[in-house]
Amino acid sequence: MVTTKDITLAHTFAKINDASSSPSSRTPVLLVFINGLMLPRKQWSATLNQLSTLLASRTKPIYTLTYDRYGQGESRSPDNPDWKPTPHDLSAAATELDALLADTLATHATELGPHPTLIFVSHSIGVPLARIHNQQTTNSKHLAAAHLFLDSNIANTDFISIFPDPDSPDFDPSIQLPEGTTPDDLRGLRQRTRAMFHPSIPNPEGLDRSNLAELLPNADKPTLRGPEVSTGKETSPYLTVVGHDPVAFAQEGLRMQGTHVGFNEMYMQPVWDAYNEGLMELVAHKERVKGVIIAEGAGHFVQRDTPEVVARQVVDLIQRVEGGK
Repeated sequence: MVTTKDITLAHTFAKINDASSSPSSRTPVLLVFINGLMLPRKQWSATLNQLSTLLASRTKPIYTLTYDRYGQGESRSPDNPDWKPTPHDLSAAATELDALLADTLATHATELGPHPTLIFVSHSIGVPLARIHNQQTTNSKHLAAAHLFLDSNIANTDFISIFPDPDSPDFDPSIQLPEGTTPDDLRGLRQRTRAMFHPSIPNPEGLDRSNLAELLPNADKPTLRGPEVSTGKETSPYLTVVGHDPVAFAQEGLRMQGTHVGFNEMYMQPVWDAYNEGLMELVAHKERVKGVIIAEGAGHFVQRDTPEVVARQVVDLIQRVEGGK
Protein backbone atom coordinates (compact mmCIF):
# COMPACT_ATOMS: atom_id res chain seq x y z
CA MET A 1 0.00 0.00 0.00
CA VAL A 2 1.41 3.38 -1.05
CA THR A 3 0.21 6.50 0.72
CA THR A 4 1.16 9.85 -0.81
CA LYS A 5 0.52 12.75 1.54
CA ASP A 6 -2.92 11.88 2.92
CA ILE A 7 -4.19 9.63 0.11
CA THR A 8 -3.67 5.93 -0.55
CA LEU A 9 -2.99 5.38 -4.24
CA ALA A 10 -5.71 3.44 -6.02
CA HIS A 11 -4.08 0.71 -8.08
CA THR A 12 -4.78 -2.72 -9.50
CA PHE A 13 -2.29 -5.56 -9.87
CA ALA A 14 -3.55 -8.48 -11.94
CA LYS A 15 -2.42 -11.49 -13.94
CA ILE A 16 -3.49 -11.32 -17.55
CA ASN A 17 -2.87 -14.90 -18.73
CA ASP A 18 -2.95 -18.47 -17.39
CA ALA A 19 0.75 -19.30 -17.57
CA SER A 20 2.46 -20.82 -14.54
CA SER A 21 3.46 -18.23 -11.97
CA SER A 22 6.73 -19.93 -11.11
CA PRO A 23 9.36 -17.19 -11.60
CA SER A 24 12.12 -19.73 -11.02
CA SER A 25 11.52 -21.22 -14.45
CA ARG A 26 10.74 -18.08 -16.45
CA THR A 27 10.99 -14.33 -16.00
CA PRO A 28 7.55 -12.74 -15.57
CA VAL A 29 6.57 -9.56 -17.39
CA LEU A 30 4.99 -6.63 -15.55
CA LEU A 31 3.14 -4.14 -17.76
CA VAL A 32 2.91 -0.75 -16.04
CA PHE A 33 0.28 1.62 -17.43
CA ILE A 34 0.83 5.36 -16.89
CA ASN A 35 -2.17 7.65 -17.42
CA GLY A 36 -2.47 10.98 -19.14
CA LEU A 37 -4.22 13.87 -17.42
CA MET A 38 -7.77 13.22 -18.55
CA LEU A 39 -8.21 9.43 -18.60
CA PRO A 40 -7.84 7.54 -15.28
CA ARG A 41 -6.74 3.92 -14.96
CA LYS A 42 -10.21 2.54 -15.73
CA GLN A 43 -9.78 3.71 -19.34
CA TRP A 44 -7.18 0.98 -19.92
CA SER A 45 -9.87 -1.71 -19.57
CA ALA A 46 -10.48 -2.11 -23.31
CA THR A 47 -6.74 -2.49 -23.92
CA LEU A 48 -6.49 -5.03 -21.10
CA ASN A 49 -9.37 -7.01 -22.57
CA GLN A 50 -7.59 -7.11 -25.92
CA LEU A 51 -4.36 -8.18 -24.25
CA SER A 52 -6.01 -10.99 -22.32
CA THR A 53 -7.04 -12.49 -25.66
CA LEU A 54 -3.76 -11.88 -27.49
CA LEU A 55 -1.64 -13.22 -24.60
CA ALA A 56 -3.84 -16.12 -23.54
CA SER A 57 -1.54 -18.77 -24.98
CA ARG A 58 1.73 -17.27 -23.75
CA THR A 59 3.84 -19.59 -21.59
CA LYS A 60 5.41 -16.70 -19.69
CA PRO A 61 3.32 -15.19 -16.86
CA ILE A 62 2.32 -11.60 -17.59
CA TYR A 63 1.01 -9.18 -14.99
CA THR A 64 -0.43 -5.69 -15.23
CA LEU A 65 -0.29 -2.67 -12.93
CA THR A 66 -2.67 0.24 -13.43
CA TYR A 67 -2.93 3.15 -11.01
CA ASP A 68 -4.41 6.59 -10.49
CA ARG A 69 -1.91 9.25 -9.52
CA TYR A 70 -2.37 11.29 -6.37
CA GLY A 71 -5.45 13.47 -6.93
CA GLN A 72 -6.56 11.53 -10.01
CA GLY A 73 -9.42 9.08 -10.51
CA GLU A 74 -9.96 7.09 -7.32
CA SER A 75 -6.82 8.40 -5.60
CA ARG A 76 -8.78 11.09 -3.82
CA SER A 77 -10.25 11.49 -0.35
CA PRO A 78 -13.22 9.09 -0.11
CA ASP A 79 -14.72 10.85 2.92
CA ASN A 80 -14.24 14.52 2.10
CA PRO A 81 -15.94 15.87 -1.05
CA ASP A 82 -14.22 19.23 -0.50
CA TRP A 83 -10.75 17.69 -0.48
CA LYS A 84 -8.25 19.28 -2.87
CA PRO A 85 -4.91 17.75 -3.87
CA THR A 86 -1.78 19.61 -2.85
CA PRO A 87 -0.04 21.01 -5.97
CA HIS A 88 2.87 18.83 -7.06
CA ASP A 89 5.01 18.56 -10.19
CA LEU A 90 6.10 15.74 -12.49
CA SER A 91 9.20 15.13 -10.42
CA ALA A 92 7.01 14.40 -7.39
CA ALA A 93 4.77 12.21 -9.54
CA ALA A 94 7.86 10.26 -10.66
CA THR A 95 8.87 9.72 -7.04
CA GLU A 96 5.34 8.47 -6.38
CA LEU A 97 5.62 6.02 -9.29
CA ASP A 98 8.94 4.76 -7.94
CA ALA A 99 7.36 4.13 -4.52
CA LEU A 100 4.48 2.25 -6.15
CA LEU A 101 6.92 0.06 -8.09
CA ALA A 102 8.88 -0.71 -4.92
CA ASP A 103 5.68 -1.63 -3.07
CA THR A 104 4.41 -3.80 -5.94
CA LEU A 105 7.67 -5.70 -6.36
CA ALA A 106 7.83 -6.34 -2.61
CA THR A 107 4.16 -7.21 -2.10
CA HIS A 108 4.05 -9.56 -5.08
CA ALA A 109 7.56 -10.98 -4.83
CA THR A 110 6.24 -14.55 -4.93
CA GLU A 111 4.65 -14.01 -8.34
CA LEU A 112 7.15 -11.60 -9.83
CA GLY A 113 10.41 -12.95 -8.49
CA PRO A 114 13.52 -10.82 -8.03
CA HIS A 115 13.89 -9.44 -11.57
CA PRO A 116 10.64 -9.18 -13.57
CA THR A 117 10.76 -7.56 -16.99
CA LEU A 118 9.10 -4.15 -16.75
CA ILE A 119 7.36 -2.60 -19.76
CA PHE A 120 5.91 0.91 -19.39
CA VAL A 121 2.85 1.89 -21.46
CA SER A 122 2.45 5.66 -21.18
CA HIS A 123 -0.11 8.06 -22.60
CA SER A 124 0.12 11.85 -23.08
CA ILE A 125 1.53 13.47 -19.89
CA GLY A 126 2.39 9.93 -18.81
CA VAL A 127 5.23 9.93 -21.34
CA PRO A 128 7.09 12.87 -19.73
CA LEU A 129 6.38 11.24 -16.37
CA ALA A 130 7.96 7.97 -17.53
CA ARG A 131 10.96 9.87 -18.89
CA ILE A 132 11.46 11.83 -15.66
CA HIS A 133 11.14 8.64 -13.64
CA ASN A 134 13.78 7.09 -15.89
CA GLN A 135 16.13 9.95 -15.00
CA GLN A 136 15.35 10.01 -11.28
CA THR A 137 15.19 6.42 -10.12
CA THR A 138 18.29 5.01 -8.46
CA ASN A 139 16.97 1.44 -8.51
CA SER A 140 17.83 -0.48 -11.66
CA LYS A 141 14.98 -2.91 -10.96
CA HIS A 142 12.58 0.00 -11.52
CA LEU A 143 13.87 0.73 -15.02
CA ALA A 144 11.73 -0.50 -17.90
CA ALA A 145 13.17 -2.88 -20.46
CA ALA A 146 10.76 -1.37 -22.98
CA HIS A 147 8.54 1.69 -23.41
CA LEU A 148 5.39 2.27 -25.44
CA PHE A 149 4.75 6.01 -25.89
CA LEU A 150 1.17 6.88 -26.87
CA ASP A 151 0.77 10.39 -28.31
CA SER A 152 3.20 12.03 -25.93
CA ASN A 153 2.50 15.41 -24.45
CA ILE A 154 4.77 18.01 -26.08
CA ALA A 155 6.71 18.76 -22.93
CA ASN A 156 8.76 21.74 -24.08
CA THR A 157 6.05 24.14 -25.30
CA ASP A 158 3.48 26.50 -23.83
CA PHE A 159 1.22 25.43 -26.76
CA ILE A 160 0.17 29.05 -27.42
CA SER A 161 3.39 29.87 -29.26
CA ILE A 162 2.72 27.04 -31.70
CA PHE A 163 0.21 29.39 -33.33
CA PRO A 164 1.27 32.81 -34.71
CA ASP A 165 0.08 36.03 -33.08
CA PRO A 166 -2.27 37.82 -35.50
CA ASP A 167 -1.51 41.11 -33.73
CA SER A 168 2.23 40.84 -34.31
CA PRO A 169 3.59 43.43 -36.79
CA ASP A 170 5.22 40.54 -38.68
CA PHE A 171 1.97 38.62 -39.13
CA ASP A 172 1.05 38.07 -42.78
CA PRO A 173 -2.53 36.80 -43.14
CA SER A 174 -1.98 35.90 -46.78
CA ILE A 175 0.43 33.11 -45.85
CA GLN A 176 -0.19 32.48 -42.12
CA LEU A 177 -3.95 31.95 -42.16
CA PRO A 178 -5.40 28.65 -43.38
CA GLU A 179 -8.01 29.00 -46.10
CA GLY A 180 -11.41 29.85 -44.66
CA THR A 181 -10.11 31.39 -41.41
CA THR A 182 -9.76 34.95 -40.12
CA PRO A 183 -7.47 36.75 -37.67
CA ASP A 184 -10.31 36.64 -35.14
CA ASP A 185 -10.42 32.86 -35.49
CA LEU A 186 -6.72 32.76 -34.68
CA ARG A 187 -7.12 35.10 -31.70
CA GLY A 188 -9.90 32.91 -30.35
CA LEU A 189 -7.79 29.79 -30.81
CA ARG A 190 -4.87 31.30 -28.90
CA GLN A 191 -7.20 32.39 -26.10
CA ARG A 192 -8.74 28.93 -25.81
CA THR A 193 -5.31 27.33 -25.94
CA ARG A 194 -4.10 29.55 -23.10
CA ALA A 195 -7.17 28.75 -21.00
CA MET A 196 -7.06 24.99 -21.58
CA PHE A 197 -3.50 23.88 -22.29
CA HIS A 198 -0.97 26.41 -21.01
CA PRO A 199 1.33 24.63 -18.50
CA SER A 200 0.35 27.09 -15.77
CA ILE A 201 -3.34 26.15 -15.94
CA PRO A 202 -4.44 24.08 -12.91
CA ASN A 203 -6.00 20.66 -13.36
CA PRO A 204 -8.20 18.56 -11.04
CA GLU A 205 -5.36 16.31 -9.86
CA GLY A 206 -3.17 19.26 -8.87
CA LEU A 207 -0.35 18.25 -11.23
CA ASP A 208 1.73 21.39 -11.75
CA ARG A 209 3.17 21.43 -15.29
CA SER A 210 4.67 24.92 -15.10
CA ASN A 211 8.25 23.61 -14.84
CA LEU A 212 7.86 20.77 -17.34
CA ALA A 213 9.80 22.53 -20.09
CA GLU A 214 12.68 22.92 -17.61
CA LEU A 215 12.53 19.27 -16.58
CA LEU A 216 12.40 18.06 -20.20
CA PRO A 217 13.61 20.81 -22.54
CA ASN A 218 14.35 18.39 -25.39
CA ALA A 219 12.40 15.66 -27.13
CA ASP A 220 15.54 13.70 -28.04
CA LYS A 221 17.43 13.65 -24.72
CA PRO A 222 18.40 12.55 -22.14
CA THR A 223 18.87 9.01 -23.40
CA LEU A 224 16.57 6.42 -21.83
CA ARG A 225 18.22 4.01 -19.41
CA GLY A 226 17.41 0.30 -19.27
CA PRO A 227 17.82 -2.18 -16.40
CA GLU A 228 21.26 -3.48 -15.46
CA VAL A 229 22.51 -6.80 -16.74
CA SER A 230 24.76 -9.25 -14.88
CA THR A 231 27.85 -7.17 -15.71
CA GLY A 232 26.39 -4.23 -13.81
CA LYS A 233 25.96 -2.13 -16.94
CA GLU A 234 22.63 -0.57 -17.89
CA THR A 235 21.06 -1.84 -21.09
CA SER A 236 19.35 0.10 -23.84
CA PRO A 237 15.54 -0.25 -23.62
CA TYR A 238 13.21 -0.96 -26.51
CA LEU A 239 10.94 1.88 -27.61
CA THR A 240 7.82 2.16 -29.75
CA VAL A 241 6.37 5.60 -30.49
CA VAL A 242 2.70 5.85 -31.48
CA GLY A 243 1.09 9.05 -32.73
CA HIS A 244 -2.50 10.09 -33.31
CA ASP A 245 -4.21 10.01 -36.69
CA PRO A 246 -3.89 13.61 -37.99
CA VAL A 247 -7.35 13.58 -39.57
CA ALA A 248 -9.05 12.13 -36.47
CA PHE A 249 -7.12 14.53 -34.24
CA ALA A 250 -8.15 17.57 -36.30
CA GLN A 251 -11.78 16.47 -36.22
CA GLU A 252 -11.51 15.93 -32.47
CA GLY A 253 -10.19 19.48 -32.06
CA LEU A 254 -13.04 20.85 -34.15
CA ARG A 255 -15.61 18.90 -32.15
CA MET A 256 -14.23 19.54 -28.67
CA GLN A 257 -12.67 23.02 -28.93
CA GLY A 258 -14.09 24.44 -32.15
CA THR A 259 -10.61 24.54 -33.69
CA HIS A 260 -10.68 24.90 -37.47
CA VAL A 261 -8.97 21.85 -38.97
CA GLY A 262 -6.69 24.11 -40.99
CA PHE A 263 -4.98 25.39 -37.84
CA ASN A 264 -4.15 21.86 -36.76
CA GLU A 265 -2.90 20.94 -40.21
CA MET A 266 -0.76 24.06 -40.65
CA TYR A 267 0.63 24.50 -37.15
CA MET A 268 -0.06 21.84 -34.51
CA GLN A 269 0.53 18.69 -36.55
CA PRO A 270 4.02 19.61 -37.83
CA VAL A 271 5.15 20.42 -34.28
CA TRP A 272 3.76 17.15 -32.94
CA ASP A 273 5.32 15.18 -35.81
CA ALA A 274 8.72 16.73 -35.13
CA TYR A 275 8.40 16.00 -31.41
CA ASN A 276 7.58 12.34 -32.06
CA GLU A 277 10.58 12.08 -34.35
CA GLY A 278 12.70 13.53 -31.55
CA LEU A 279 11.45 10.89 -29.13
CA MET A 280 12.78 8.23 -31.51
CA GLU A 281 16.29 9.44 -30.68
CA LEU A 282 15.97 8.64 -26.96
CA VAL A 283 17.35 5.12 -27.34
CA ALA A 284 21.05 4.60 -27.97
CA HIS A 285 20.61 1.39 -29.98
CA LYS A 286 18.53 2.44 -32.99
CA GLU A 287 17.63 -1.14 -33.89
CA ARG A 288 15.52 -1.19 -30.71
CA VAL A 289 13.34 1.73 -31.82
CA LYS A 290 10.08 1.38 -33.75
CA GLY A 291 7.80 4.12 -35.09
CA VAL A 292 6.41 6.63 -35.52
CA ILE A 293 3.33 4.40 -35.85
CA ILE A 294 0.08 6.22 -36.62
CA ALA A 295 -2.95 4.85 -34.79
CA GLU A 296 -5.44 5.13 -37.63
CA GLY A 297 -8.78 6.48 -36.46
CA ALA A 298 -7.44 7.69 -33.11
CA GLY A 299 -7.43 11.23 -31.83
CA HIS A 300 -5.27 12.10 -28.83
CA PHE A 301 -6.84 9.42 -26.60
CA VAL A 302 -5.27 6.47 -28.39
CA GLN A 303 -6.15 3.80 -25.81
CA ARG A 304 -9.79 4.88 -25.84
CA ASP A 305 -10.14 5.15 -29.63
CA THR A 306 -7.98 2.24 -30.77
CA PRO A 307 -7.28 -0.16 -27.88
CA GLU A 308 -6.49 -2.89 -30.37
CA VAL A 309 -3.56 -0.85 -31.71
CA VAL A 310 -2.18 -0.39 -28.21
CA ALA A 311 -2.58 -4.09 -27.39
CA ARG A 312 -0.82 -5.19 -30.59
CA GLN A 313 2.12 -2.90 -29.90
CA VAL A 314 2.39 -4.15 -26.32
CA VAL A 315 2.54 -7.74 -27.58
CA ASP A 316 5.13 -6.73 -30.17
CA LEU A 317 7.30 -5.16 -27.44
CA ILE A 318 7.06 -8.30 -25.31
CA GLN A 319 8.19 -10.39 -28.27
CA ARG A 320 11.05 -8.04 -29.10
CA VAL A 321 12.29 -8.00 -25.50
CA GLU A 322 12.12 -11.78 -25.30
CA GLY A 323 13.81 -12.24 -28.67
CA GLY A 324 16.47 -9.61 -28.11
CA LYS A 325 15.63 -7.96 -31.43
